[in-house]
Amino acid sequence: MPVIRNALVIAWLGLVGCGPPEGEAGCLALVDTYATRLVECGEYETYEDAENAIYTAFFESGGWLTCRSVDELRDPESFYDECLPALETLDCDPAAPSPAACSDQLIVHFGD
Repeated sequence: MPVIRNALVIAWLGLVGCGPPEGEAGCLALVDTYATRLVECGEYETYEDAENAIYTAFFESGGWLTCRSVDELRDPESFYDECLPALETLDCDPAAPSPAACSDQLIVHFGD
C-alpha cells in the first residue's frame, strides 16, 4: 500500500508543477530512452553502464554537468512526439543517423 500511495503523491506533485523543469525533464527522458536503446542493441550490458557512458560522452564534452543544466526544449511537441519515439526504434548500426527531430533540442543558456 505505501508504494501505491508514494506513486500517487509523485504523480500529483507532477500535475501541480512540482516536477523538474521542462528542459531537465526532457533531458532525463532523452537519457533514459537512449540508455535503454543502447542496452537493447548490446552496446552495454546494463542500463547503468549505458547511462554513465551517455553522461560522460555528452555532458562532460559539452560542458554540462547534469540534466539540471538544460533550461528548455527547442520544440517540446516534436521532441516528445517524434524524437523520443524515433530513438526507441533507432537502428543499432552505430553509423545510423540521429533522428532529425532530436537535433538541437536541449537548450542551455550559459551566463544568462
